[in-house]
Amino acid sequence: MNRLYEAIENGLLAASYGSLKERVDELTRIRDQAWIDAERISSSVERLVPTVTADCLQRFATAARRKLRDRECGYRRDPPARPHAARRGRQQN
Repeated sequence: MNRLYEAIENGLLAASYGSLKERVDELTRIRDQAWIDAERISSSVERLVPTVTADCLQRFATAARRKLRDRECGYRRDPPARPHAARRGRQQN
């Protein structure tokens, strides 16, 4: 679109040229419809996506900590044995 306007401003195309005016009108309609579609999609995405609040994040962190500390829960992982410490002890003897 900018190129068309530049061509008109530079005198390369006459603004009164019939098919040029139709083409500019068509491109303007396409651009305007694209903006409308983008706004509609953006607002629908904002409605669909749940908002993560500080309270929600705090509840999640509390529940995760509780599960990680529970020995019966499948989430708990005991720290691995420290082979480096044992190896260092042998080197010093």
